[in-house]
Amino acid sequence: MHEYTLIIAGFGSIGTAFYSMYSDYIRSFSCCYIVDIKLMDCNDDFVKFKQLDISDDTSFHQFLESISKDKIFFLNLTAGLDTYKIRQTINEFDSIYIDTACSSIKYKDEYRYSELMPYTYQQVNEHGNTFLMCCGLNPGIIEIMIRFVIFEHFKDSEKIDITIFERDTISTANQFEGNAPVSWSVDTLVDEVVLSPTLEIHNNDLIEASSAPTQIGYISWFGEIIPARLVGHEDIWNLHDLKNIKVRNCVYAYSFSDDVMNILSDKMECAKNHLYLPDSQQELFGNDTIVVKISDADRGVSKVYGWSIDHNETWRKYHINSVQFQVSASVRFFCDLIRESLIEPNNGCNATQLPIQNSLWGKLRQKMHDLSIFWEEIPKDSICLESERVLKSDTGIDVTIKDSDISGIGAYAKQNIQKGAIITSIDGELYSTKEFLDSYDETSDRFVQVGVNEYLGPMKGSKAQQSIDEFLNHSCDPNCAFISYEDGFAFQAIKYIELGEELTWDYSTTINYEDKPVQCMCGSSNCRSQIRAFWELPEKVKVFYLERSYVPNYILELSNYKLTKNPPHDLYINLHTTTSCNLRCKYCYEKRGINRTPTYSKSELKNYLDKVNCTHPTFIFFGGEPLCNIRYITEIIDTYTSEFQGNASFQIQTNGILISKIPIEALNQLEIIHISFDGTCDTISNSRGSEVYHKICESINWLQSVGYKGLVIGRATITEDGDIGKDLLSLYEHFDYIHFQLDSRLDGSEKVFLSKLITGYEILMNRWLEDIDSGTCKKIILPFLSLAMIRKEGVKEKHNYLHCLSGYKGITIDVDGNIFVCPEGAGDNVHGDTAACSMGNIYSDSLTPSLHQPDTRCYVCDLFEVCRGRCRWNSYGIYCDSVRSLVSIVDKYIDTIYLYHMSFSKGTLDKLLYCSEPIP
Repeated sequence: MHEYTLIIAGFGSIGTAFYSMYSDYIRSFSCCYIVDIKLMDCNDDFVKFKQLDISDDTSFHQFLESISKDKIFFLNLTAGLDTYKIRQTINEFDSIYIDTACSSIKYKDEYRYSELMPYTYQQVNEHGNTFLMCCGLNPGIIEIMIRFVIFEHFKDSEKIDITIFERDTISTANQFEGNAPVSWSVDTLVDEVVLSPTLEIHNNDLIEASSAPTQIGYISWFGEIIPARLVGHEDIWNLHDLKNIKVRNCVYAYSFSDDVMNILSDKMECAKNHLYLPDSQQELFGNDTIVVKISDADRGVSKVYGWSIDHNETWRKYHINSVQFQVSASVRFFCDLIRESLIEPNNGCNATQLPIQNSLWGKLRQKMHDLSIFWEEIPKDSICLESERVLKSDTGIDVTIKDSDISGIGAYAKQNIQKGAIITSIDGELYSTKEFLDSYDETSDRFVQVGVNEYLGPMKGSKAQQSIDEFLNHSCDPNCAFISYEDGFAFQAIKYIELGEELTWDYSTTINYEDKPVQCMCGSSNCRSQIRAFWELPEKVKVFYLERSYVPNYILELSNYKLTKNPPHDLYINLHTTTSCNLRCKYCYEKRGINRTPTYSKSELKNYLDKVNCTHPTFIFFGGEPLCNIRYITEIIDTYTSEFQGNASFQIQTNGILISKIPIEALNQLEIIHISFDGTCDTISNSRGSEVYHKICESINWLQSVGYKGLVIGRATITEDGDIGKDLLSLYEHFDYIHFQLDSRLDGSEKVFLSKLITGYEILMNRWLEDIDSGTCKKIILPFLSLAMIRKEGVKEKHNYLHCLSGYKGITIDVDGNIFVCPEGAGDNVHGDTAACSMGNIYSDSLTPSLHQPDTRCYVCDLFEVCRGRCRWNSYGIYCDSVRSLVSIVDKYIDTIYLYHMSFSKGTLDKLLYCSEPIP
């Protein structure tokens, strides 16, 4: 790790343990910083201690910049901070990020030491035993110890079982097999740090911490003051995510003595009488021993490890004479122990309040010498192996079937699975509603409704057999989705899934109606507590699933739900004003037919937009040549500006020749004018006829002369004979921005064209980088920056707009009111199957979402998350090859591009990538 600088953020109990135990490991880095808000700046022979608040964006960023010459290995051991924001800052640097899961959910490529840190927020039951207090050794430290042992001795194993318990002697460990339930019996209360509000025992009297004497008791671990932890057993150990190691089973259980449990359930008055040191707990400062048994089925051997801490040493050093019992407001049952007035409603995790003082530095940095590690061999025949089996999906993915962490049996990834991968197709047969009702009972195989009168169920008769899809459990934070495509149904990975992670999907995405809610047992941080019908989901969750087509069409067909977008634009509408055109371009997908204009009325179009809840439309006048029907354009602008109360926007896609015919009042309402301008004078003359180039230039000059304040974008169509680099750069002097699309007639067989395309992309890339250096990067509308960030960081919501928006945020309406996915599939098209792009008409009640589904071959493509299937019209041809060409150029320059992403505002690109095709 010599090329990395190690940063340990948060120097609490786990941080000091890491520092003390892994001193040799720490010194394998080029440098080490330990940062905490309560430290003072000082150095030892290798480690630099720095006082720093990493939640302060400015200070944190300045600190990282000061050391960014090296790669950064960041170990975040803080609690109570916004770790998502911290990750965003770290991601700007070449770094490895490790989190303790103190504040937020786990993200791809994160590695976590422990799920211990957050307090448990569940309700205590009537017996007072929902919450357990971890006394003695800090469980987070124990977990670090266990991980240390595994990495040292078992790092190549895939069949590890772990048993953890607390006992006085190590001989007790031999009584337990690797998978047997074990009781971690805490027989003594140990001294804990005072975290307000607190109850303390002094001379058998219960007093509040605020009035306690100055001399207080605490336990020291490596010289650090350790706080009490109140956690549920499911929150402590998270050893299943060890990379390259398969922990099959981690057994843990523990309990208090009856006296202690009674204290937790009693009222304040009872606590005053019972919170004392019983006779059975007089060995308060004896040795605490934690025993861990690790069984390695690969090698046929088990080892027992133990850690011991001598509290007599603590007593002699610090003269502890009292016992503290933490009553943090973040744990609900403390309401029964102290007056409500003492509870601070937003107290949160008090671990951030550790009383670390400068005077304790010597203690913080010294190792505890009585820490001992020991082990012994266990015979092979004592190993108890877990029962599990492996199934291979029809897509070649191995899945382990075993006991689920959620409920019953579950399916676990036996390999890392990329986001977007098809995990398995779903075996089954279609049942009618009657067949479903006749066949279904609570013990039968799972049924999924996939149509108004269709259910997907188990194979009938002798063909019935178990398959992977039967074992996927529900989660409110799923990593898979149930999808449909032309060959049937499948489960698709919607996140990066790591080895050993359970495969889950959200049952609610296929439930249209519910008799009564079902209790959810997923236990995720986003758990909704109940499995409800799709329409009962939070709006944000519904939109997430609908936008990604993770909801069967029948649910939309049976409802009046309309997916809307937020202002300023919620739908882009390519509005055909006419079929007529004043040019005859060779590449145009419109037939040269008679002049036809809209047959529907403006009120009928408005009624449709109202039905789909479109309140902020953007109308893009299309054709033919839209300016062949200027009167219709002016009527639409005048009418809808009023009827949408100023919330409608207007643009036009034109060949530019008739621009000067637009009335000034209407011109000033056009936010953007897209002009088809195919490059050099020779290029345009070849595709459109002589004199066209000069007429377009005259129109552009006219716009300048009348003071047009909107954007003028040059949009070139790249034909087989075109040169993308040369053609687009020739537009620089004429337009605010330039963009292009490929000739829809290309079929992907033009190898020479693809070679020219790659060369052209590189020319544009170099010009784009030159523009950034000069501070004028606003000309080329290409997703260089966004592609680079996706390739570096993975797909995130702010990056995920590279696929064509047609059929998603944009639609096309022809002169008869028919609705299509995109302009190339509308009207009297001569290049493709118009029906395949149909979305109904303006007399329909809603949009048909199924057309957003990519080509089935796209789902297994390594670039699926980059383009999401790219073009619905020509998804698996020249467009696919062009995406790969563009990505290859971005990858070539990715480090250079990524350096600019902090200084260059993406607002310009975001504003322009409306209904244009972001990837040509």
